[in-house]
Amino acid sequence: MQRLLVVDDEPDIITGFERVLARREVVISSAGSGEQALEAVRRNRPDVIFLDLRLPGMDGLETLKKLRAHDQKMIIILMT
Repeated sequence: MQRLLVVDDEPDIITGFERVLARREVVISSAGSGEQALEAVRRNRPDVIFLDLRLPGMDGLETLKKLRAHDQKMIIILMT
């Protein structure tokens, strides 16, 4: 089963991913900030991360740098 992490501070975006992927074999987790995303990756490495650029606190680009430092091969898709 694939693991997907959606990093966005807008709940409607996360709900949209859940609705679209509801019938697929995908486990969706979410984070509302860059800091929460880093913690989520440490706990349970996702197969794919959808990362918003505009986040409270640490923005998406800073989060991307820290995720890349953790794992260069991680699949990360930036959203605006």
